[in-house]
Amino acid sequence: MGNENLEYNRDERIKNLEKRSDELRTETLNMYNDKKYTTQNILDSWDKKNKIDNSIKRLKKMDENEKNFDKNINLDEYRNSDGTFNVYKAKRSLNGGKGVDKIIKKLHHEGVAIGNDKKKFYTDYGVGEGDLEVRFWDEKENKDNWDKIEKVGTSKASDKEVKDILFGKSSEDWTNKDDYHLIKRNCQDYSNEKINQLTSDKQ
Repeated sequence: MGNENLEYNRDERIKNLEKRSDELRTETLNMYNDKKYTTQNILDSWDKKNKIDNSIKRLKKMDENEKNFDKNINLDEYRNSDGTFNVYKAKRSLNGGKGVDKIIKKLHHEGVAIGNDKKKFYTDYGVGEGDLEVRFWDEKENKDNWDKIEKVGTSKASDKEVKDILFGKSSEDWTNKDDYHLIKRNCQDYSNEKINQLTSDKQ
């Protein structure tokens, strides 16, 4: 999956990371038998390996997301009669309740809906299932209850372009829950990026 784009191949990236993880494992174990390395050296090396292993897990999760998308989403069913998609910004108050929005209007969750008047699928980042990672689902799943879904544009993107926007390198950058920051990098940043990519004149 994700290897249609010649400039970026997720499978190749996973293989390279797995190779580096194996190398670090061997290097770290060898440090135990070499007195020139301190305990801190060993811990630092093992920490590097763990970070790489976490990256591998995230990339494999994106593979799983993409396979589920391919299995469940026929993009033709979500297009308008002229072949375009409607692009929507989806909003809801935070889990603390609607009163939170009245106090600070910026405190709300955002996602993106793509489709037409009859059928939509969704993506968001930073909430749910305790992982804060990017999510994808269609209307058959109940992963969020939006207070408002507002059309913000249309997209002329081809099937491949939609897939690249949702599952390409730029989306994989959102798979690390540790990168989430309530102010600097959150659900609204993700939705704005995806909306801009989908409604870009390049599509």
